[in-house]
Amino acid sequence: MKAVTKALILLLPLFSFSASASLSQQQIHAIQNGWHAPFSDETIKEVTGYPKYPTLQIPEYKYDIPMYVPQNYWEEPVDKWMWALFWGIQLADIYSTHEGVKWDCITEANPLLPSIPTIAEMSVLKGVVLLPTYGAIGYENITRGELIAPLLLGAFVVDNNLKLTRRAEKRCNLR
Repeated sequence: MKAVTKALILLLPLFSFSASASLSQQQIHAIQNGWHAPFSDETIKEVTGYPKYPTLQIPEYKYDIPMYVPQNYWEEPVDKWMWALFWGIQLADIYSTHEGVKWDCITEANPLLPSIPTIAEMSVLKGVVLLPTYGAIGYENITRGELIAPLLLGAFVVDNNLKLTRRAEKRCNLR
């Protein structure tokens, strides 16, 4: 009899029972809430109606996520009107310098230019310095906040050139 009992104890787990008969209500509830760890795939499928590890059909999308999202107005890329203003100020600087050096008491302060530069010399200097500099950085990578200083400095230079020219008209002679 002991041998038959031992055989039954050893062979009994090999027989499959229905999931609802062998599981308590608490176990069924646990499986329905996602607790699948100790149960077999067949038991989970019988209780929930779907397999333990369902295959997800994920569509393939290509997401374009920017590396940096601006946090405020000044961190956004420069608008076209700001670039137009910047280059307009550069042209105004060339014009105001040209008008100023017509007078004998005014000379160019930039050490990279002669004391009485021509329009061509000033244009070449601005083109050689500014175009490659901003081109290397990338016009789309420059923010509004970064362009404000060159705009203000350029406007100050133009204003100063025009003030000096007005004073020179009263005090100096034409070259």
